[in-house]
Amino acid sequence: MRSILSFIFIVLLTMIASAEEPTTAEAPFFKKLMEANQEIQKQNYTKALSLIDEAEKIKPNTTEASTLKASVFLYQKEYAKAHEIFLKNAALLPENIGAQYNLAESEFVQGIYPASREKLNKLLEIVKTTPKEKLNTLPWGDATADFFSYKIYLSYLFEGNPSEGKKMLDQFDPYSLTPIYYFGCSAMEFSNKNNIKGLEWIGSAAKIYNPKLIELFSNAFFDKGWIRKGAKPGDITTDVAPVEKK
Repeated sequence: MRSILSFIFIVLLTMIASAEEPTTAEAPFFKKLMEANQEIQKQNYTKALSLIDEAEKIKPNTTEASTLKASVFLYQKEYAKAHEIFLKNAALLPENIGAQYNLAESEFVQGIYPASREKLNKLLEIVKTTPKEKLNTLPWGDATADFFSYKIYLSYLFEGNPSEGKKMLDQFDPYSLTPIYYFGCSAMEFSNKNNIKGLEWIGSAAKIYNPKLIELFSNAFFDKGWIRKGAKPGDITTDVAPVEKK
């Protein structure tokens, strides 16, 4: 699941936001988590879980370790285990946008779109009222609001409600600092089986926006099966044909 990379990114932010400056005694704990994170990216999930267990022996009952473990469970499609962890952490960190997003995303990847959308809408309202000087504290900086809006939009398309999705798409800014409009148009084309046009929108976005933003907005397309697994989001062009989701 490519979108779990988003979870891993949020994990690191949660570590920074919820923890004090690591002491010398805590350094081994964070080192184990970083090593586990690296193993996750290499899809060595058994090794990653082992490293997380070692970290928890050093410092038990932390949201940092449990969130990373939940990410592994999502990769392994053990949704109930992951959701239980994210639900607990969201309760422990009610003001932490990363923890709240993880819970919403857990529901999103399971196809529980109404519940996910409700949480994302609440987060979006919080982000919209964040002062400009504090935007850098958000999970994706000044791109966070657009990303949450985009996920809400996708939730409508994925649950088979294109009319509501179209209402949101019509409000996306073609000149935004993020590729929200391009990926919004791409998603609409894919949902209408116009795959080549969908890829063309992504190709256009890749010529304009930062590769990290392209990857962020592409993740859900991999999970949906609209983009071939193994394709690098920053290199997506019209000659990368999507495959049907199995």
